[in-house]
Amino acid sequence: FKYQDGTQADKRILTSDADGNASWQVPDGSVLLGGFSPPFNLDCLAASATRPTGSTPVAVAQYGQYLYVANFIGNSMQVFDVSDPGIPTLVTSVPTILPVSITISGGRAFVVNQDQNLSVFDLGTPASPALLGSVPTDVQPTSVAVNGDYAYVSHGNGATLMVYDVSDPSSMSLLSSLFVPIAPGSTVAIKDDHLYWVARTLSVVFDLSNPASPQFVTNPSWGGDHFTRSGDHLYVASTLTDELIVVDVSNAAQPVVVATVPAGNDPKSVAVAGNNAYLVSYSSNELIVFDVSDPASPLPRGSAATGQPWYVTSDGEHAYVVSFNQDLLTAFQVFCSQGLAVDLGSGQVVFEDPIWEKNGPHISSTN
Repeated sequence: FKYQDGTQADKRILTSDADGNASWQVPDGSVLLGGFSPPFNLDCLAASATRPTGSTPVAVAQYGQYLYVANFIGNSMQVFDVSDPGIPTLVTSVPTILPVSITISGGRAFVVNQDQNLSVFDLGTPASPALLGSVPTDVQPTSVAVNGDYAYVSHGNGATLMVYDVSDPSSMSLLSSLFVPIAPGSTVAIKDDHLYWVARTLSVVFDLSNPASPQFVTNPSWGGDHFTRSGDHLYVASTLTDELIVVDVSNAAQPVVVATVPAGNDPKSVAVAGNNAYLVSYSSNELIVFDVSDPASPLPRGSAATGQPWYVTSDGEHAYVVSFNQDLLTAFQVFCSQGLAVDLGSGQVVFEDPIWEKNGPHISSTN
């Protein structure tokens, strides 16, 4: 049995939600201990490694034990091995012109390039991406979302949403193009049969019942520079308001803002893993961690300094940040191990600091 959806990694376990949707998860308390989650602990939040990238990194995506970094001026997509957790090792670099966004779906990397094309790479050998094909886009493409055989590309100055048939990446075809008179587009993502296009000042929701022909549904007044979807919520990094905005999309056609919290100066990107949201704030030069176990009430839990961060992704154990003007990839440890104890009388699981004792050249824990 082999299940690969981009969330797989060494020592993860396969679990499912109430609807039977499977995914690989970090084996934390919420998965292994009957829903009991340990107290959130950020004592270990710190940079574990920093690596040089190409010129002007603007995006990073993770697939299993590999990171893929888009270098805008460097005209490349770099591949880093993170099988040694938190220690990225450069494996290879493949050419691509002015890349701005990477989306991984179905074992393929979909790369949006500002020389007006969408390129698709095969990740069958993750350490060695192979170009399968490219297709022209409109002016200033910004992001791509993939749903089965369809790719949806947003554009900035062109203000269009373009739909492609990508069933055969060597021969992709344009199916439709919609003019969207809003501010420059930043990010697109899909939930169920709806696509969300979040621009800096407002957003647009499309119905994808006919995936080749999106239909306008609504245009909420909130917006942001980047967002990610986790379950029934969107997490939006808003540079305009310097906030993290949380949007409930349990009713996909009627998104509702449920929380807004300060997020430093110029928040540029946000990622969610487990009960935590990781946001990078460009002018504040920091990675900020929020507890989003209750999405309607995000709680800031800690932060770490990082120079001019532009984009972040996380696997729940580490957060990986690319710095726009410093040409760096930084790994942060965000998962802190804790001592575990079980009361044999009540069965209650508790977490407590281990007590260590020294015996000659050996140490042992007494609890």
